[in-house]
Amino acid sequence: MIDSRRVGARISELRKQQDMTQSNLAEKLNMSHQAVSKWERGESLPDIAVLPQLAELLGISLDELLSSDRESGSKYIGKLLKDLSAGQTAEVASFINTNAAAAEDLVDIAPMLKASTLGQLTEKLEPVVFNHQFVFQMAPFLSRQSLDQIVTTVTEHSWEWETIEGLAPFLPQESLSRLVDGAVQGAVPADRIVKLAPFLNQGQLSQLVRAAEEGEFDLQMVVSLAPFLDRQTLGGIADRAINGEIEGSMLLRLAPFLEQDAVDRYAELAAEGSIQPDIVLGLAPFISREGLGRLAGRGLQGQVSERVIVGLGPFLAGDHLDALVRKASEGGRLSSNALVGLAPFLGQEQLGLLVQSAAASGQLSPDRLAGIAPFLGQQILGNIISEMLSGAKPQQ
Repeated sequence: MIDSRRVGARISELRKQQDMTQSNLAEKLNMSHQAVSKWERGESLPDIAVLPQLAELLGISLDELLSSDRESGSKYIGKLLKDLSAGQTAEVASFINTNAAAAEDLVDIAPMLKASTLGQLTEKLEPVVFNHQFVFQMAPFLSRQSLDQIVTTVTEHSWEWETIEGLAPFLPQESLSRLVDGAVQGAVPADRIVKLAPFLNQGQLSQLVRAAEEGEFDLQMVVSLAPFLDRQTLGGIADRAINGEIEGSMLLRLAPFLEQDAVDRYAELAAEGSIQPDIVLGLAPFISREGLGRLAGRGLQGQVSERVIVGLGPFLAGDHLDALVRKASEGGRLSSNALVGLAPFLGQEQLGLLVQSAAASGQLSPDRLAGIAPFLGQQILGNIISEMLSGAKPQQ
């Protein structure tokens, strides 16, 4: 590949030898001095239409100006560029097909050629030229249509994963799928799937995930792929977590991408004890209002622990939370510690009644009251403090 920095340094050196300023050289080429400056800084390469005149002004051949590190083949670069600048794609193709010039020479000059020019040229090249390495190196410079045609003509049976990954951003989805189908044999490495995910359709991606499951199941891989997987595949993975085949924490990581009904179902299973309680708490931000209501109903029946009630507090509707807390308190399943956690989400009146009840039964310590105090009315708080100090039962 031609090094733009090396070419830029060469242009700068030769220009100075000719005692020309950047503006002098730009004027002779009918270019702006900013363009010359970019060349010399290695930020861009001259257009092929300008190169022959540029080399002449600098007093060297095109091959000398653009010479690469390769020992062989580079002597033809000047001829290739000169012919292509004149639109002679057939001549250049013949030159490469007969091995007079190496395919690597075309790779070297590809950054300087328009996609349309490369397309016309590659149409005239023999299939034998298109080995995997050549296609991989040319991909960034070819149009999708040209690259697709080339990939179709490659006669090698299958493609290496590294090459497929490199081609993925440049190929049409259908062509990429064909390459992947040819490469899949048994379990597919997880890192390969993750790298290809943004470029594959959901059906193909799901197929690769199933292939990956034949090997060691990679939790991090599935989490990385979640934005690209279809709902059915995600649901199947979540079911495996529920059945204990893979970590339960998988549900939490997949929750933002699961269907709402599925999240609600998993939350109810967690509430029943089929899944660890931590799971239902982690799912809470993703559970629907209806799902939360059903969980509150379970709480009213004594099927939800105090810890889960506290964890659901920020997400439950006010009436659901009030009813749930009242029922738990009546059943003796709500400690003063739970009141501290629920205080920000309860109505002031109900909170006051619960706190008074806890204080009357001797279950409310000064430390717990301090945690609840910011959410109590001043009058109620004052009464409770007075009664606690006097040791008397707070007035109802």
